[in-house]
Amino acid sequence: MRYFSTQIHLYGRCVGDRNMLSLEVAAKFEKSCVNRCLAMSNQVNLAKIQTVIAARPGAIREAMKSTLALFPRLEISGVADGGLSALSLVRRQRPALIVIDSGLLEGEITMLLQKIKQEQLPIYCLVFADTIRQREAFLTLGADGVILHSEPTERLVKMMEKITLMNC
Repeated sequence: MRYFSTQIHLYGRCVGDRNMLSLEVAAKFEKSCVNRCLAMSNQVNLAKIQTVIAARPGAIREAMKSTLALFPRLEISGVADGGLSALSLVRRQRPALIVIDSGLLEGEITMLLQKIKQEQLPIYCLVFADTIRQREAFLTLGADGVILHSEPTERLVKMMEKITLMNC
């Protein structure tokens, strides 16, 4: 396969069976972005970008944490199981980035984005969505970036580069 869905790379899910881990796909993802991550490693001495992950517990969330750990400037400062706990964490920690998985209930994501924007918290909101309709809805609600699970991994790498450059 030339392109793998972001969902597979981030969550280790196999296209045929959403619950199976695919080590081969994970290895290909790592190989495809390690060079870019290493290129950014000269920025390691810069301040870390505090990051909160909002995702349901389990293998999906663990794979997301592992993937984000490939980016040297990102530091995962907290993980939340749902929208309310993510909002509480964001209010306490004031991270520069929140990564939200569409595995949360759509209402939780909607509430979280609305509250962050209403309170004018200076946080870059990156959401992983399943559908184009979700992408449009999340962008309308104020998400700063939305990546579809079906998009090539390169999109995630470029998004992380953008976020890293914004936080220099």
